[in-house]
Amino acid sequence: MTSSVKSKMYTRFGTCLINGEGYYEVASVKEGNQDKLLHRLIYMDFYGVDLPSNIHIHHRNNRKLDNCILNLEAIPASDHARLHRTGAKMSEETKLLMSKARSKTNIFHVSKEKSKGCRQGFIYKYQYFEDGVRKKMRAVDLEVLKSKVLDKGLPWIEFRG
Repeated sequence: MTSSVKSKMYTRFGTCLINGEGYYEVASVKEGNQDKLLHRLIYMDFYGVDLPSNIHIHHRNNRKLDNCILNLEAIPASDHARLHRTGAKMSEETKLLMSKARSKTNIFHVSKEKSKGCRQGFIYKYQYFEDGVRKKMRAVDLEVLKSKVLDKGLPWIEFRG
């Protein structure tokens, strides 16, 4: 049986091979990108940025070899680790405790996001996953956000104490 995935690819960043983690990694020396991950180089080149090491590039569709720019998302390393732990077996109580520890609003999945566009200087943001894709809902008022979340059938859990 032959694989439909090419193990070697030639790019403007250099010759790439699939590394032990399943990502394309630059193997050639002459371009100056040896041992760099192709998806990270593509993202930085497209957006014209130089990312610090604590920012990871996530493949939205979870296909490590799909380096289409629409499939790449820059996220903090801690969020990336949390995102890939979603399949880990964890009790609902542990998930709630972890969410409570991270929450500044005492509400499950709700955080405040700075916003110059509103008088109060921030908006409330509810993050959730739908079909493996991270989605967000935002509102200036917490009650409006709660209504949106409940209308969609998502959990709204308030922590006491």
